[in-house]
Amino acid sequence: MNTKFWYPEEEQKLFILFLEAAGLFHDLGKLSDDFLRYQSSNNNHLVFSYYYQFPVNPRDIITIRDINKKDKWISKRLMQKLLKLINDNNNSIHTIFKDNQNISNIISHHTRKSPWNNEDYCLGEILLTLFSPEDYQRILHKDLKPAILVHIFHAVAHFEKEDPEIRSPNYDAMYSSSPFGFENKMPVNQEQGNLTQQLQNLPFQNIADLYTNNRSEWLNRIRLCMKEGVADTRRPTNEVSLWDWGYIVASMTKAAAAWICRYGWPNKPQSIPFKTLRVSINRLKLYTHCHKISDLLGIKAELDTAYAKVRTLLEETYALGNLIHEDETGTYFLLSDLFEINELDGLRHEIQLFFPQDLQPHIESGAQVTADELYIDKKSSSKLIAAPRRQALLDSDVSHENFYGFEKEWTEQNKPKNSDICTVCGIRPTGYPLKNTYAEKDEKLDLTDNYWASGKKAEQRKICRVCLLRRGRPADKWLSDLQKTIWIDEVVDDNGRLALFVGKFGLDPWLDGSILETLQVKNGETKNPSPARLYRIALSARTFWENVLADAKQELTNNMNYRLLLTPEASFDRRNVGRSHTYELRCEQLSLKVSWDGINNRFVTTENLYRLQTSLTKSKNALINLVASTRFKIYEASEFGKQSNMLNPVDFTVDVSESDDKYHQCISLLTEPSIIMLLMPANKALDLAKKVTAKYEKEMGKVRDRLPIGIGLVFSTSRTPVRAMIEAGRSMLTMINENRWEDWLIDDYKNENTTTSVQFDNGVVWNTQITATLEPDVQDCCYPRVYTTCRCQDGFENATIVSISDEALADRSKPWKIWVRPSFFDFEYLDTSSRRFEIQYGTNGRRLRKTKPFYIEDLKRFENIWELMGRLKKTQRYQIVQTIESTRELWYGNDREQISLNDPVFKQFVTDTLGNAEWPTGNAWNTLEYEQKNSLSTAGVTGELADLAELHLQILKEQ
Repeated sequence: MNTKFWYPEEEQKLFILFLEAAGLFHDLGKLSDDFLRYQSSNNNHLVFSYYYQFPVNPRDIITIRDINKKDKWISKRLMQKLLKLINDNNNSIHTIFKDNQNISNIISHHTRKSPWNNEDYCLGEILLTLFSPEDYQRILHKDLKPAILVHIFHAVAHFEKEDPEIRSPNYDAMYSSSPFGFENKMPVNQEQGNLTQQLQNLPFQNIADLYTNNRSEWLNRIRLCMKEGVADTRRPTNEVSLWDWGYIVASMTKAAAAWICRYGWPNKPQSIPFKTLRVSINRLKLYTHCHKISDLLGIKAELDTAYAKVRTLLEETYALGNLIHEDETGTYFLLSDLFEINELDGLRHEIQLFFPQDLQPHIESGAQVTADELYIDKKSSSKLIAAPRRQALLDSDVSHENFYGFEKEWTEQNKPKNSDICTVCGIRPTGYPLKNTYAEKDEKLDLTDNYWASGKKAEQRKICRVCLLRRGRPADKWLSDLQKTIWIDEVVDDNGRLALFVGKFGLDPWLDGSILETLQVKNGETKNPSPARLYRIALSARTFWENVLADAKQELTNNMNYRLLLTPEASFDRRNVGRSHTYELRCEQLSLKVSWDGINNRFVTTENLYRLQTSLTKSKNALINLVASTRFKIYEASEFGKQSNMLNPVDFTVDVSESDDKYHQCISLLTEPSIIMLLMPANKALDLAKKVTAKYEKEMGKVRDRLPIGIGLVFSTSRTPVRAMIEAGRSMLTMINENRWEDWLIDDYKNENTTTSVQFDNGVVWNTQITATLEPDVQDCCYPRVYTTCRCQDGFENATIVSISDEALADRSKPWKIWVRPSFFDFEYLDTSSRRFEIQYGTNGRRLRKTKPFYIEDLKRFENIWELMGRLKKTQRYQIVQTIESTRELWYGNDREQISLNDPVFKQFVTDTLGNAEWPTGNAWNTLEYEQKNSLSTAGVTGELADLAELHLQILKEQ
């Protein structure tokens, strides 16, 4: 590559990657059941000892003479440990090298020459000496600067070890935690999946892959093993996994080593400056330009590929640093402050080459921060992720440095006729670029595999050739993996409707570390925003949404999701169909949406066949027989702004077979730490919202006041442009305001054995676990804490943080308030595309329809209300809601001041309307409990009953 910036030479690069491995495995000894046993409170250290800081046999590194020599400057404790280990004939001291000799042998013989001093170092030598490098330098009489470097960033990367007062639990009760207080039992006393087995599964035999194109796959295998271990077994600092710990140490060591390769060893390594390199594009904004799902998935694939190439460039090709965060705004790499301004321009240009000309990212370097600053100033950690991310949110969707070679193409000789603009990108002309031009070569449209994206086909579809090529790639990939779908018509439910499920966490105060001040480690001391902890927070949030997606896919895969494979008769003219293009096969009885599989010379159906067979009132076998006995004509698929045209008047028959693949009926658009976007059947969306809410309350319930979640459902038909749904979903994400706190007045308060129950004056009820997740006898003093005030005039600035179980909150003589960053639920049906503009939230967080958005806690209440309403016939439900709402309009007009909410006459009218309904025998109105009657009446007065009727009856079409 012709670069205009400094980068390591080959030997330097290999040594940097070598030190990266040392950082990654610096605490390798903790990935063992023996470590948990040794750290447990019920272990007798005189009987069982485990030296986790000795991954290799010291005799492989140090001679007996070196160990026995006397030096007053060498730590006596270290010398005693070495001598004990050497003389341990009874094997009472356990270590990695004793119990896993193969691992010890590999790391003891994996050697690299340092470009700093031309000395050879083995990986085992670095791992053995990094915890006491100065002592080992005196023992070995060898320069151990590589070990010193790892040692320094071992401390800086995870200064979250605040030395809690609580000891580790018993061995059989070891737990790892999430950053939000949810614990999982560690796999002790298990034959499969225990930590020692994970240690043995580490791919050390393939350690050479670290220096090859297989590095990312090798690291992923490492991650799957190391994420099961914990950096600290004591509560509440047991939330950082060994992978989080090791990866951040490795990343900081790697970036610092690159700096040293250029500038030499500094007087103080802690003063090496770091910067975050941001490569960002606003995906959500780009997605709103797409009318078709294939266009959106094409852009998604283009960006995913480009980002992967950037990561390879920075992490492997040049070994300058590592990725430390990625989300919908872009990717963030931790580098040292290596470059002058002109050099950064050179790196920026090289990264830009990976992206299409119309999708150029913003590439910026963040504020400088040193290891000393990270260690001393808690707020400085925000410079790593939070500050660059905030800037990315302010940027335009793509960089203004986009460039186009139109003037090179549109000369007088080959200037095209006036052309419409591409309906996808909105930039290039339809049919662009012309054949045999510079731009065609630049966009790789001259390649054999891409030549099908011709100007004629692009003009027919009113798009440019570049967007046509992007549109075709997802279909190619889909044909090789039929267990998923990329087709809207396969996602729709039996009523022809689909939903965009959006979810968002209010993560910003967590990523900048400010909210960690509310998490108590011990009396008077709170958690530190270490780089490893911040990395863990983002990773845990991403894992939450990934698990939601995995569960949704499993739920949405069943025997009703089937496809037909249609092979046309021999006389069918295959020249009329394009690879992976979509068509409609029509006859008098039915119309089938299909895609052409050019490799297997067959059509594959691309719509919900269960819905089709239901509409035809036929069984599955009857539908298959009908298709097999019918002659079809082929039409181009209709789309936005384009009618369907017949391709060939000659009809044909098809041989029918059923695909063996059962696909999951959803399309994932985004799964990031803060955000999830998922297209799914409309009739399953509300159930998913309830499951996500339950999962949130279970896993994040202890910090729900500081970590809000927003869940939105955008419903539509399959004919609604995708861009309208994405814009609506994007608007719904703004319901979570990072800076808005609400004061909720405590109405009722009760402390029980393991939970604190709080009822607020707005009807919301919290049941917060105040003990460890799986140990009800251990009090949790870290996570279930809240901001409170006890005077009516006090604002948030006067709030103090206390445990939610503080008995002072039970004092009803004071107006105790808890300050909350509220979680919300909202929905909207796009009967027209313009309906999306009604999804706007005011400064008070409310929409024009005052009932929306709803508190997330209300979902359970709504479920109970609708269960009661479900006892009435469908017509009765309609009549009740219509009567209430028409009377509200008659009495109060548009009721912008919401007078009806506080009018006792109107409430009595609502109650009478409900009471006079034809309730079934056995479920009469007078048999309902007072709380049930009141909840129904209140929902009617507030208008929530009308919202529920719209959701269940009109949108979901429940019977």
